Amino acid sequence: MKTTKMLTILVLRSELLRRVALVLTLGLILCQAEVSEAGPMGTAFTYQGHLYDNNDVADGEYDLKFTLYDANEGGSQLAGPIEVNDCNVIDGYFAVELDFGSSVFDGNAVWLETTVAHGDGSNPCTLSPRQEVTPTPYAIYAKTAGGISGGGGVASGFYILGDSKISPPGYTYTGNYVRTQAAWSEKTPMPTARGSLTAAVVNGRIYAIGGYSEAEYTAVNEEYDPATNTWAIKAPMPTARSSLAAAGVNGKIYAIGGYEGFGSHLDKNEEYDPVTNTWAIKAPMPTARSFLAAAVVSNKIYAIGGYVQPSYLSTNEEYNPATNTWATMADMTSARRSHAAAVLNNVIHVFGGQSPGRILAKHESYAPSSPSWFVYDDMPTPRYQLAAVELDNKIYVIGGSDGFKLARNEVYHSFTHSWSTGPDMLTARNGLAAAVVNGKIYVFGGYNQASLILSNTEEFDPDAQEQIYHIHRKD
Repeated sequence: MKTTKMLTILVLRSELLRRVALVLTLGLILCQAEVSEAGPMGTAFTYQGHLYDNNDVADGEYDLKFTLYDANEGGSQLAGPIEVNDCNVIDGYFAVELDFGSSVFDGNAVWLETTVAHGDGSNPCTLSPRQEVTPTPYAIYAKTAGGISGGGGVASGFYILGDSKISPPGYTYTGNYVRTQAAWSEKTPMPTARGSLTAAVVNGRIYAIGGYSEAEYTAVNEEYDPATNTWAIKAPMPTARSSLAAAGVNGKIYAIGGYEGFGSHLDKNEEYDPVTNTWAIKAPMPTARSFLAAAVVSNKIYAIGGYVQPSYLSTNEEYNPATNTWATMADMTSARRSHAAAVLNNVIHVFGGQSPGRILAKHESYAPSSPSWFVYDDMPTPRYQLAAVELDNKIYVIGGSDGFKLARNEVYHSFTHSWSTGPDMLTARNGLAAAVVNGKIYVFGGYNQASLILSNTEEFDPDAQEQIYHIHRKD
């Protein structure tokens, strides 16, 4: 007789189906296994998913096709395709039974390719990238032959997964675990290690500019292409400096303010054109300063806060690249330095930083159409030299220092004015830079717990939430 098993696949947000986390839960194995006579466990499993169509929840009949490969691109086809036509999708949810056999699950990595089309066969779409099938589903077959025994109908020699190290009766914890795809991953490091740098995005590429490196202030300008995970050296800034701000407007980057040592806080404003790989000098800021933040609304740059020894500033000045002019705007409610800023729905949000003798958790916002600032409840963790970026109508506030370097990742939800905790970075750091390209966050450089200067690049995929499942063996 057939043994019924359930392999739950959680599909996190995407245009159709973007990232897949494989979860084989302890409860499902114990509750779903129904055996009426001795025999080997089968290899069929139920594949559940959540489907989006053109950014809307799918509803109706869809044609699905599933194929296993031995590589995430190209490679050889191992099994399938299994075609499921006229699959009924209700409020985005679907479930299909798949059986690729046991021979393909031999301990080596395999990748699942999914093709989706409307029920009439129109608009077929092969989802990219393929999804790696982790060791999790290998628990659907026995490592050793054996008949069905007790314990909920699970055979001796089989493995189950649970979210606890505590084994249920009749099982022994193996000491091992499997891990879903990590939310953070290491990428190619910057060619030049540095902290107190800045970053800006033009045409899907990130430019990591300036900073402090090898006991000197640097003019380094390095371009990162997330599509190829490669770096290229570009023309350096005219002025070497750290603790500056940068912003991209209309295909050009503006590097503003900063510090060049010996008590020299700068009013510099230099424009970089990635097309010609050249720099131009633009109108200086009215207020020279370092440790400031910059944000863009309606193609205008707002240079906010900062430091001119010994003063902490609440200054807010607007730069219009179209006219190369500056204007004075409403000051923040709190003078601060080493803070972070991000824009959400044309509103600038400022987080954290330092004021004299204090590390701040302050959160306030400014809409250029409004004459004043709005103060919110504090963010969960006071910190300075942090980074903040907007993604999917949320602001991610990352890293920094509260006296110790932080890997913390806290998420501000504007609709509810609330906070949640995201997965920590792999490396705790302050003085980092961050940017967003194609739905992913990239962080660069900074200083680690030992105050060593970093070249590390990390990528955060909000659709790949990491979970750990512990492996238990049936006695």
